[in-house]
Amino acid sequence: MAIKIVVANKVTFKVRGTINGEDGRPESFDFKIKCQRLEQDAFRDLLQESNGQPIVDFLASVTEDWDGVRDEDNKPVPYSEEALRQLCRIQGVGHVIFAAYVNEAGAKPKN
Repeated sequence: MAIKIVVANKVTFKVRGTINGEDGRPESFDFKIKCQRLEQDAFRDLLQESNGQPIVDFLASVTEDWDGVRDEDNKPVPYSEEALRQLCRIQGVGHVIFAAYVNEAGAKPKN
């Protein structure tokens, strides 16, 4: 199958991870997030510009929407930059989102 030179400028993907609960057992989470798909040069430039800045600043610059994020009462939380920043206050969540973005926004080998 051929590859097209142009791909969609948006990408939606699932973010999956675990957070240890009070009892030390891992609790799984997953949600979908929609982001701008940056071309390689734009991605590199944005990373260089944000050198030393929190990952959440990078994520806020590319994220547009999400689905599956809930509040303490299990009600859906609409996407906003403020809500993203609140979610990323949980230790490690920003890194999990960033890793998923890097993995899902670009090409990867097919098995």
